[in-house]
Amino acid sequence: MGESFEGVGVLSAPLTPKVHPPPDLRAARCAEVQHGIITTRQLAARGLGSQAISVRVRAGWLHRGVYAVGCGPLTLQARFMAAGPAPTRSVFEKVVLELLRDAGLPEPHVNVELVIAGRRIVPDFRWPAQQLVVEADGAVWHDNRAAREADAERQALLEAHGERVVRITCNQAARQPRQTIERIRVALER
Repeated sequence: MGESFEGVGVLSAPLTPKVHPPPDLRAARCAEVQHGIITTRQLAARGLGSQAISVRVRAGWLHRGVYAVGCGPLTLQARFMAAGPAPTRSVFEKVVLELLRDAGLPEPHVNVELVIAGRRIVPDFRWPAQQLVVEADGAVWHDNRAAREADAERQALLEAHGERVVRITCNQAARQPRQTIERIRVALER
């Protein structure tokens, strides 16, 4: 029956180690409650390292930082979530990004926050290795004195910390796209 402890019969059961489900099952369970997706950060938290994630990328289970194994077809909401946030903040920024991509220029960081001298700055487009920032100055946001002064202050701060800044107006992008791209290409090569 078992052992006795101070005259009281005690049933003993063999100790069994707690069994954890395999990482893919843990990932699938998480994805199931998130419209069929899971981020790479969540994958890592469930025991899948970068090499394991790479294997799943090659197998087609991981796309754009999301993983959808073990789930049915992605819902419309999941497809939007998988696409990630819209990288641009305005129609003009989107036009400039398409111009950059169509010209075959290296992909910039888009609207990625920097903190310089304790101040939060979000350049429109940035190539960190080249320390180059491109600002898309559309008329809607930059056509008043206060905005121009704020832009000049931000640019001075960026330049004081080693960044080079190229400003593009809507007019330049629309009417002189080749010259605009050439300005950026030359700046990238410096």
